[in-house]
Amino acid sequence: MGRRIDPALAKARMIEKRRWPVALFSRVNDPWPSRCMDCGEYGEPRLNDLTRQGGCDPCGRNAGADQRRVPESVAIEEIRAKGVAPVGRFPGVDVPWHCRCVVPGCAGQQGITPRLVDARRAKKSACKYCSGKAVDPLVAFNDMVFLGGMLPIEPYSRANNPWRCVCIAHGHPVSPSLTNVRGRKSRCDGCAPNTPYSDAEARNIAWENGFVPDADAPYPNTSKPWSGRCREKNHRCSPTLGNLIAGQGPCLACRRTGFNPDKPALVYLIVHDGLDVAKVGICGSTVNRITIHEGHGWRVHETLHLPVGADAALIENRIKHLWFKTRSWAHGVSKEQMPQGGHTETVALAQQAGRIAIDDLWKDIETEHTEISMPLPSPRDGGRAR
Repeated sequence: MGRRIDPALAKARMIEKRRWPVALFSRVNDPWPSRCMDCGEYGEPRLNDLTRQGGCDPCGRNAGADQRRVPESVAIEEIRAKGVAPVGRFPGVDVPWHCRCVVPGCAGQQGITPRLVDARRAKKSACKYCSGKAVDPLVAFNDMVFLGGMLPIEPYSRANNPWRCVCIAHGHPVSPSLTNVRGRKSRCDGCAPNTPYSDAEARNIAWENGFVPDADAPYPNTSKPWSGRCREKNHRCSPTLGNLIAGQGPCLACRRTGFNPDKPALVYLIVHDGLDVAKVGICGSTVNRITIHEGHGWRVHETLHLPVGADAALIENRIKHLWFKTRSWAHGVSKEQMPQGGHTETVALAQQAGRIAIDDLWKDIETEHTEISMPLPSPRDGGRAR
């Protein structure tokens, strides 16, 4: 049996909670038909529940929403601080908001819909592309080409979905996912080392890759050496067909690499505004790695042309020692955030000791260039420092 209470006192408590009884009071634990005195909503709350929780559920929810409501001017300031600019009216903290990314070249400039509540939790950017939560279709296309050696033949959908492509090397149809290509877990089945080939097929593939097998040397398999000569210089060599398919070249004497220390090269400083990091790097003057980085949202700050690649490599090594050993600066990104490679040369622009200016990083590179360009002391001056 419920606790007894004077009906007049019970009605006074009900009215105090902004509810008007429409039936006689019975007991404190029994439902009591009543209406909200503010919105008119009908309900049957118990008097005991009213004393603890309040009068009307809809009015309570609206009051909570009012407390969470943010002025549009404040919301615009908050969302802009996260690297995106609104293009529509502020709809509320939990509602998608039509915006554009402010980073030049980012796919988010075509339109994104972050929520303010998510933007507040974002560490750097509210743009789904800059934060790595979504993939720019152009970046995805470049990754398939440069990392996987595959040319997409349909629009990009999602990172884990099969993506119809053709193998660039031999035109085989393939459907890897972008995730597997980035993780080096996918390759063309037709180009795999264990793919069975006839002798005629293997010789055609070898010829296309710069190798001429000996006429009396039958094709062994893709993983065993095959005697013959390179097409370019007629050198004797014995590559495997698997290495030829992988693009390693037939002949060690003629093999070319992406960076030649004896040829001209570039030292470059690039910046990713969305990740708030910078990177030093080197590349050959003909094999320009900068283009690959640009496809991943990086922009070029400065480049330095050097006639000898070995000097570029020396500058890069000295800069890495200066930044990460002498000054103990933190790296900018992880390996997973930079699938095209090069994360060990990145530096976070926001350090514990203060923010690093991009121009100061370039001054470091120019200083190192000046140091290695100074002439060595001659024996006549007693070996004094340069």
